[in-house]
Amino acid sequence: RGHGYPSPLLALERLQQADPAPEGADPASQDLRWRHASALADLALDIGDRKTAHAAMARLQAMAEQEHCAPCATALLLRQAQQAEAVGGNELRQRLAALTALPEPTDPQLQYEWHIARSAAQSILGDYEAAITEALKASEAATQHDRPADLVTSLSILASTNASRRDLHRAIEYAREGIALARGEVLHFLNADD
Repeated sequence: RGHGYPSPLLALERLQQADPAPEGADPASQDLRWRHASALADLALDIGDRKTAHAAMARLQAMAEQEHCAPCATALLLRQAQQAEAVGGNELRQRLAALTALPEPTDPQLQYEWHIARSAAQSILGDYEAAITEALKASEAATQHDRPADLVTSLSILASTNASRRDLHRAIEYAREGIALARGEVLHFLNADD
């Protein structure tokens, strides 16, 4: 544990050991497999494990192509955009264009991540107004689907993006709202153990 949070490396190891549903035509199996591969790629990218991220993204691509899995294609684009955030420039613009060309996902997780990825790319590219618009949509999706941790993340992004455009009043408002929500969720979590 570091700073009270489980180790991302330990989480990645556990996720790698988890056995997703076996391949098959069953839609539930496909749903579990793409979610597993997407989560694995997401976490691996966050901690810099390129080999694991590449393997998980290759699984998403194979499922998208061979099984005609639309959520797999969206998740793959999201992970590629996440990867491009570190590079910036033309590659990030290309990934943003690819995400923008997709219809808005209906899956709550993908819908939230789709808006957040677009917001992050636009913020990195200096289009703060568009970044804020997407972060607000991510906040709406998180609220609509009762995803408080995602709402805290989107409020943090709104605070950061507003600070980047030098609107410190709004940045502080979003930061305070996110901190209050996060504290409430932690207290709720701690009280649930009693």
